[in-house]
Amino acid sequence: MKYLKLLILVLIIAFIFFVAFKISFSKKNLIKKKIIINGFSRYYYISNKDLVRSDSSNVLIFFHGLENEDKISKNTFQIFNEMEKKAENTNLVLIFPIGIKGAFPNNKELLAWGPDEKEKNVNFVNQLADELKNEYSVNALLIGGFSNGAYFATDLLNSDNETFQGYWLQAGGSNKKINSNLVKSKIVLEVGLKDPWHLKSMRNLKKQLIENGWILNKNLIYRELDFSHNLDISYFDENMNFLLD
Repeated sequence: MKYLKLLILVLIIAFIFFVAFKISFSKKNLIKKKIIINGFSRYYYISNKDLVRSDSSNVLIFFHGLENEDKISKNTFQIFNEMEKKAENTNLVLIFPIGIKGAFPNNKELLAWGPDEKEKNVNFVNQLADELKNEYSVNALLIGGFSNGAYFATDLLNSDNETFQGYWLQAGGSNKKINSNLVKSKIVLEVGLKDPWHLKSMRNLKKQLIENGWILNKNLIYRELDFSHNLDISYFDENMNFLLD
């Protein structure tokens, strides 16, 4: 019995070290980089960096919702790690930019993408896009966003969407009027049926897009999924293939 308990303890410790090593190894695939804009440092993480140097790589710039500090939180990282694994199927490079303080009026200390400080965030994304295109071989630039990040992504879509070839917005759609003269880039909208904050705004965004020329199941996919307000990547492969087709 004594040796059995010792064996079980050893196996538990070995398992803990295995999991820690696996997570640590995965984090090495996310490299933190910096851009200086008007003397102000902005940060982003890039995954699968070697792939972007190959011919005709595709890039997804993904804006998360609200964060507490200028690094990826544990829960967010776990989702990004799963997203990264799926991205390997489509030779997709993932970019995870970090928001700034002062952008979310309800809590100025959170790192966010809006609705305030829009000009600073738009300048950051435009410079980031230029840097990616200049430094690497990029075939298509896609935009993705969750919650507060999806609201900001809608602003990018609504201002000048010719820079980006497609949009994946989840649980966050702006109520602002959609411009009628936009290029009809492919768009994926997803929201939880139990989302207490964003279900109505996402339905409104779908309605506006259709009124302005988007066609459901042709250049627009809309899904209401059985969850509340959380980032879900169940349809990640399908979404990326649709946007890149």
